[in-house]
Amino acid sequence: MHLNVYTDIVHQIFFSKLEKTLSILKNLSLIDKKAFLRFISFSRIEDLFINKIGFENIESIFGNEEALWLKNNSIKRAIRTAENKSFAKKISKELKKRNIDHVFLKGINMHEHFFHNNLIRPLSDFDILVDKKNLCELLKICKKHNFDTSLWDSIDINELEIYKNPSLKHKNDLAYIDIHTELKTSIFVDSHSYKKFGQDLLRNAKINNSNICSREETFLHCLFHGTIQSNYNVGPIFILDLISMIESDDINWDLINKNVEKYKLKKEFNEVMFYLSSSMNVSNKIFKSSPDKSLNFEDLKNIFMTIPKNTSLFALRDIKDLKILIEKVFYKKYIFQHNQQKMYFKYFFENLLRLFKNHVLQAISDNYGNSISKKRYKLLKEK
Repeated sequence: MHLNVYTDIVHQIFFSKLEKTLSILKNLSLIDKKAFLRFISFSRIEDLFINKIGFENIESIFGNEEALWLKNNSIKRAIRTAENKSFAKKISKELKKRNIDHVFLKGINMHEHFFHNNLIRPLSDFDILVDKKNLCELLKICKKHNFDTSLWDSIDINELEIYKNPSLKHKNDLAYIDIHTELKTSIFVDSHSYKKFGQDLLRNAKINNSNICSREETFLHCLFHGTIQSNYNVGPIFILDLISMIESDDINWDLINKNVEKYKLKKEFNEVMFYLSSSMNVSNKIFKSSPDKSLNFEDLKNIFMTIPKNTSLFALRDIKDLKILIEKVFYKKYIFQHNQQKMYFKYFFENLLRLFKNHVLQAISDNYGNSISKKRYKLLKEK
């Protein structure tokens, strides 16, 4: 089944009457039905799908075994979410004891402000932002709570350069922590605004004595992460978050519009809001701009409603981008997770092979996601 069919169905699940959706799902082949449920699970919207379609309808269309598989996946994600939230509180408590400024990003804030059900908005991990000077102390706390810090045990903080976030897995295989010492964009997009936004988040956390972003900051970070940082590649969860915030009665949209200008997010804000306002009621106080007639709704629907496997090679537009790509492949700072690995050639070849598989092979493969990827990077690069 073509990926565009997936995105159309998921869009209907979010925004449309479901009679048409049920009819389409019933007419899928057995292979396509199974593949589509995997797509739903990959997108982390099992519970949303179950609530919208109805478990009895899912049983009728997909069969009891597949319906239970989907439901069990949703429950497993809820358990992971509960574990991540629990450890986030424990680690935050330890950091506060040491007077270390920190702030949680993305999902933890969404659960604090907008979601109170672990099923509907799953957390695969929790993200935390700290100053680089406090990284080693944070790693010690994580190790105390049985997160695997082995990759970082020999780290030397002196002249440390961090090229990849140290993502740590708990020994229970349920909780993960993604540590950020600054907010970075994708390699082909140089956004100083995103880095400044991260610095402002840490400063505000200290001023407000809170490790939770405000509702307005949460919206801005979702916007950053779902567009510039992730190259529009976070899928339906991104839209789920935005819908929840748009439907909230407790957000200062004047402040958000002001900060959209401050952090140079107007283009991204307009693209996202064009898609949403074409699909649901969005108040004029939220989206004050006139719709951009140059934007293509179908392209945006495909971009926002899937997580295709694709490659950043599609972002290449000129010699400057090619130079960045060469640097990414051959410069040590884009290959090694931290400077303790610089002396090991095996890491170079392992990462070179990984880059070849994840990018070159993906680019030449017959992958339905490639066309969407090309459109996404084109949209991202346009000014």
